[in-house]
Amino acid sequence: MSPKSGEPLTRTERLLALLVVESLGSMTLKDKAVKLASVGLSHNDIAEMLATTPQSIKQSLYEARHARGRTTRKGVPSKKLKQ
Repeated sequence: MSPKSGEPLTRTERLLALLVVESLGSMTLKDKAVKLASVGLSHNDIAEMLATTPQSIKQSLYEARHARGRTTRKGVPSKKLKQ
């Protein structure tokens, strides 16, 4: 789906996304998913482009977000856990 309209991706949007995926080369699935999500693509669209499931994309994005240092969804650092 298009990020703003909720409509299916147009042919032009699909071609641009394919170019982005191809330009990412040997990056991991997680890295590719993060890049595509950063431009507003849905989990379903990313999964379709990377030939995987939306759930695996959701999990990859979750892991990437938490690997950056336990940040919240909007990228704001969360409070450190008491040790």
